[in-house]
Amino acid sequence: MRQLLIIISLISSNAVTLAQTNLVPNGDFEEYWSIPDGLLKESDLSQHLLSWLSPTAGSPDYIHYNSTNAENSVPYQIFKVNSTDYYRNHQLPQSGRGFVGCAAAISSFYERGLISESIQTKLRSKLIKNHKYALEFYTARLGYSDITLHTVGIKLTLDSIRNHLPFDHPQYSNFDSVYIAEYYVDSITYNDTNWHKNKSILKSNGGEGWLTFGNFSRKIDYIKYLGKPGVLGTYFFIDNISLIETPCIVGPDTVCEGDQVKLYSTFSDKFEWSYYSDFSKVFSTDSVVITFADTTKKIFLKSLSGIDSLLIHIIPKSHFETSVVSCFNYTSPSGKTYSSSGTYYDTILNKLGCDSIITTHFTQEEANASISLNDKTLYATDTLNVTKYRWSPCNQDSVILSNTDNDQFTPETEGWYSLTVKQNNCWNTSECIFVKFPSLSDYISIRPNPTFGNLNIILGYPFDEISYKLYNSIGEKIEEKTYNDVKSFSINTAQYTSGVYLIKVYDQNEEITERVINIH
Repeated sequence: MRQLLIIISLISSNAVTLAQTNLVPNGDFEEYWSIPDGLLKESDLSQHLLSWLSPTAGSPDYIHYNSTNAENSVPYQIFKVNSTDYYRNHQLPQSGRGFVGCAAAISSFYERGLISESIQTKLRSKLIKNHKYALEFYTARLGYSDITLHTVGIKLTLDSIRNHLPFDHPQYSNFDSVYIAEYYVDSITYNDTNWHKNKSILKSNGGEGWLTFGNFSRKIDYIKYLGKPGVLGTYFFIDNISLIETPCIVGPDTVCEGDQVKLYSTFSDKFEWSYYSDFSKVFSTDSVVITFADTTKKIFLKSLSGIDSLLIHIIPKSHFETSVVSCFNYTSPSGKTYSSSGTYYDTILNKLGCDSIITTHFTQEEANASISLNDKTLYATDTLNVTKYRWSPCNQDSVILSNTDNDQFTPETEGWYSLTVKQNNCWNTSECIFVKFPSLSDYISIRPNPTFGNLNIILGYPFDEISYKLYNSIGEKIEEKTYNDVKSFSINTAQYTSGVYLIKVYDQNEEITERVINIH
């Protein structure tokens, strides 16, 4: 279960004074190592312009008043399309003496597919989570661009995003990092050579340290075709990029239902909190702790220096109910194990990081494999819903005796036996029971001895087949007989003379011999 109290921070209302520092180094492009003599080649930007680099295989241009080459001079830039045609642009800096140009074009012109030039710099410091920053920069389009794009803009990322694949590579414009914040130029709203001011308030996810300007799409997905006979694509000028922290309410955009969140302000003067834009009801003049239970909540803050608002989306707890039927123990998503039927509740974090409450109705099915023994026959004691019987010698589970798919079983030899059943779609195996076959020596009784005309053989157990042979005193066999399934039988000895006789009683496994005295 997630923690219900999220402590963001607590800063006194008068403790924060935001320095109006531009986090973009050399954002006006006035600091340079050297001024290039003409248009730049691949990866040359960092050799001329301080703090900036080209993150792709493109060649953005540094244009400056002090250039001696008409290709990158001010106010006239001459772009050579082929050996005979030139197109001129009259572009002045937005301020100062220098600016940068980046191409995003279909180069039937270069015949190598899409060109997508970008510029990139490392910010002076990383952005702070949930703080807001004012982004501002100026752009203009080359007068002979024939399309305008909606994929040109600025991205803020945690790390440097690079792609130095050649122009004609399928992944040329795909950067290898996920952007955090972005702002795209609305390039259809301004004239070609006039500078257009782009501005936006961006909220940090925390830790962004790099800024990149360029076209962030492989596709030429243009929003307007201008129909000019110039560059088959578009070329942008950029100048005066700034990113400055702005006073704001500091807090998350989303919270979980039931969370308590502490909000604070970076305004340097006194402020008031309200749920109403007109501040008709003020609920605090200090940092606040709010418990969220609605679907959304908008919070307003007013100080002498400005007003800010924060729309917080509340993610409700998710509820999921399921039924589980199993022959085995049930292990819940959080790792709890249940060994009996019942209704169980489990709480885990969902993919949004909020509580997900799972109600599970667990039914544990069982198979009753208990057995009993009667005589030499084993019986299954529970036959309801049993669909399969398997009788096996113990310690030989892989041996399934033939003709045993029945609820009872009489083995052919004595030993230990068990039953495996499939009942309620579950399998289970019984304990082992020893089946003992009867022995003549354990049961037989020959009496009376001496006998006076009738000799009784008492077996005490119904042997399947029992036989005897009677011999006289000189070893001659005088009588024999076989019985089936009898517990006793008698021999009439009155027909024989007095004397000593020998009787042999036997079955398939054993033979008993005894001397008998016959008296008349």
